[in-house]
Amino acid sequence: MNSFYYSVVFNGGKIIMSMSKQEKLGVMNFMLDILVIITLKYFFLPADMAVTSENLLPLAGYIIIALVAINVVVWFILLRYFQISKKNTWLFVYEILFVLSLIVLYGGLYFNLFPEMILKHLLSGVGLFLIVQLILGVFFSYSIFGIPLKPTPGQSKAKANSQKRAKE
Repeated sequence: MNSFYYSVVFNGGKIIMSMSKQEKLGVMNFMLDILVIITLKYFFLPADMAVTSENLLPLAGYIIIALVAINVVVWFILLRYFQISKKNTWLFVYEILFVLSLIVLYGGLYFNLFPEMILKHLLSGVGLFLIVQLILGVFFSYSIFGIPLKPTPGQSKAKANSQKRAKE
């Protein structure tokens, strides 16, 4: 039994270590989103509470605030370590879709636009938020896959020296 857990942890560690920094950021963003959604659901929506849009509205507000906070941290990492340019249009399309998804989910609850079936089965388990974040997480990973990293100061000097030697 212990060898099974060891192999899962060891092989999982090898997979994560073999990922590029872009892939790691995409996985981190997705995992944090899912963790926050599930944690907030269990903290703020007791199991015996009736599932109505009025009861789900505060939970949706907390989830949106948490997802926006995670998104701000991810953008800080992107701007600090990646070369973001106007060519990275998929990243900006992701942000537009992210904001629109939060507006539609919260607006649907606020104005009671979701049918009863969705409220009882998907939103009670916060499944709709999870499904949307799964789709957006895959899209985010795709959109940052080709973005190059910023060179560190040591790398830029070494690159300049190698270019100087190549000219000579």
